[in-house]
Amino acid sequence: MIRDNLKLLLIGLILVSCESNTSMESINKIELPTVNRELEEDEIQIEASYIAWGCACANWMTRESQIEMNEINENGGAYDCQSLGTCFNIEKANKNLPYPDSLWDENGKIQFVRFTGRFYKEHQPCPGHDDVVLHAKTFRYTSFEYVD
Repeated sequence: MIRDNLKLLLIGLILVSCESNTSMESINKIELPTVNRELEEDEIQIEASYIAWGCACANWMTRESQIEMNEINENGGAYDCQSLGTCFNIEKANKNLPYPDSLWDENGKIQFVRFTGRFYKEHQPCPGHDDVVLHAKTFRYTSFEYVD
């Protein structure tokens, strides 16, 4: 009896996995729109800090936007940089550039980074998410330095 139940369970799992594979094949055939990788003309410097949101969304914000966010939050409001478009991703201009890895100073204070580079003209896929939903403003940096 137990053996028969195990056989039925095994057959059921095989059928379910076959159905899932068929579904994944149809999902993989969805064509995503091509993303325009054209950069803005002017190279600029921006000061930004990393924001540890609880999602896989754009998580860098300029100093000015962070001051605005703090003022709104202190007055009981809710600041949503994702819908306001003030958060952005960063991207290395080449693979040999380091990624800023000191996001907080030794006292736990947020570390600001001055980036030099250019924004893309159009929103880009968020790192690790090439789907249509998670696109954000993206800054492609050529250099950076830590600032107070």
